[in-house]
Amino acid sequence: MSPARLQGRGSGSGSGSGARSGSARLARLGLAALGIAALGLTSCSAPGSGLPGEAEKIAELRLHPSGPRGAWFEDGFANGAALSYATANRVCGVSGNVVVEYQLSPTGESIVLARSIERGDVIWQIAGALCDEDSVATGQGDEGGAVAVLVRMPEPQDDAGTPEGDHLTSIPPEVPDAGSGWQLRRIENGAKLRGIDLETGTVLASVIPASGDPAGGASSAGAPLVVFSGEHLIGYVDGERAWDFDLPANPVITPLADGVIGIQSGLDNRLIALEGRTGDTLLDLDTSDLEETRWASDGYVVRINQSDPEYAFYDLTGAEVERTKGVSQYPFAPRQLDGVTFTLADHVTAGRVVGVAADGSPALFQSQDQKNYSRTQRIAELPDTILSVRGVSRSGGLFLYGTDTGFEVVDGTGATVASSDYLSGAGATGGAEVDVVDGRIVAHSGAMTLIYSPVS
Repeated sequence: MSPARLQGRGSGSGSGSGARSGSARLARLGLAALGIAALGLTSCSAPGSGLPGEAEKIAELRLHPSGPRGAWFEDGFANGAALSYATANRVCGVSGNVVVEYQLSPTGESIVLARSIERGDVIWQIAGALCDEDSVATGQGDEGGAVAVLVRMPEPQDDAGTPEGDHLTSIPPEVPDAGSGWQLRRIENGAKLRGIDLETGTVLASVIPASGDPAGGASSAGAPLVVFSGEHLIGYVDGERAWDFDLPANPVITPLADGVIGIQSGLDNRLIALEGRTGDTLLDLDTSDLEETRWASDGYVVRINQSDPEYAFYDLTGAEVERTKGVSQYPFAPRQLDGVTFTLADHVTAGRVVGVAADGSPALFQSQDQKNYSRTQRIAELPDTILSVRGVSRSGGLFLYGTDTGFEVVDGTGATVASSDYLSGAGATGGAEVDVVDGRIVAHSGAMTLIYSPVS
């Protein structure tokens, strides 16, 4: 679920995928944390001894993903997938058992409300407020989970209208409300964390914590924040607006490692890296003469030749650090659009790896003779090509694919363990789209958002 007015979620290749249009695109975080710690660990599941030599060497690699824990779906989907929640409202964020929505009535009355995914009851609501798609500040690394949602509070009314005061309902009365404007509100109870200084009339905005502890970073008045608002990125330091950056046309925004923000524009042919705490430009590259570029967590990769594979690898100063020939560079999953990036060293050494577990171990990869493998065995058949995988479970034992009518989850043998044909259901029209959000599988079709949980 990408922020509203941001260029689609990025469908990848394969059946069952679609895109939402807009003016910019934020690489999938659910607004993930910047400066996030790498999740590569030293303790990994041992690869199966039945793999042939080349595949076994790939399985023994250890990669270093940077991104939110929620970008990997729960291993419990091995027991099946159950539809837990469905809505036609705009979904602003998902965290744990809570979904935050923006609802507009036929008479034009707006409300932001948080509901329990499992029960459907309203936990808190703010009448007259609005929020954008995926306007959540997420936890970092193993902490996971969104801790706050960015909300535009109702404007104060004069004596003829609604009196100024507490617009917040369905939460404990001792939680104070603090006026109008943009604010970060806690996901679990709607309590105010901090105000965000934006221009009067700003309608859509999304926020990214630039560093710090997930809870402390969101609640501390001095924690650095970066806000996406229309054509600008705005940085806040010590609670004050510290820097602004004018974005190029149709930007793809990717939080990298160590607080760096990657910005890519195909229309303006620019690749930009900003220091998220200061707004300083680390890199501003003209890509008009480059065939294809993609971010690494500590640099970027350039495809020099596709038919006879050749790739060059650059750090964030623009210096070339490595070049490979004869080995393709497959896209990793979780993807850049899921808010997950990998180091330059990972790209150099693991070009044929696609699926990666949360601990950094290769989970789905291909040998040089184009045979597909999980960490334990060869997979004779997948629902689609290996490059079409949409998600990986945390342990790396399950893989998510979009299908013509919904989605399918397969295990390391290729066997289907969970699936949904939600496109054949009532109200599901307009093309399928499947994402992983805070460990759940979230499907979209037209105006409908469907949230799936593992079968317990």
